Amino acid sequence: NRLHWDELDTDWRRIIRDCPLPELTDTEQDLYLVAKLITDEVIRRSIIQRTSGHPLSLILQCRIYHKLVYNGHIPVGEDFPSTQREIMDRFIDHLDVTTGFALRIAAVADEIEHKLWDFLSSRYNAVASIRLGDLTTDDLFKWADDRFTLHEALKIHLINDSEAKDPELLQKIRSTIFEFH
Repeated sequence: NRLHWDELDTDWRRIIRDCPLPELTDTEQDLYLVAKLITDEVIRRSIIQRTSGHPLSLILQCRIYHKLVYNGHIPVGEDFPSTQREIMDRFIDHLDVTTGFALRIAAVADEIEHKLWDFLSSRYNAVASIRLGDLTTDDLFKWADDRFTLHEALKIHLINDSEAKDPELLQKIRSTIFEFH
């Protein structure tokens, strides 16, 4: 995510420059997949082709792969979605209901710290069993200053999906967060 110091303190404007990062190369993606214990070269090539070097898509494809294996399915190339939207949809579909709901709640908050999560999980019994530390153990969250932030692309996807499928629940989550603050 872009730093906004130049907007907060005008002295930074003359110093800060945008530096867009390139997409991951095929070699970098392959090294990541091998590190994530995806050993089948055909599967790795299929995932690399479908992610187009997008880091979040690569992370989610790995999670889809491991969920398929966990469920006793031998993955084939067609098991992996092709677009970022399809990748996120499939990733959410492969989550258990409780974790999926917890991520939807996390998407609504700009940042989550332990007190906020404890408050939210006391209001939503479906996620009461999920500790914040368990939810934020992977690459989907960034951690800074004792707060967690859900990956921006996934956050936007989940909010848009919630707006389309259950706007009343989305508004209830927003109101609950407002109540906390």
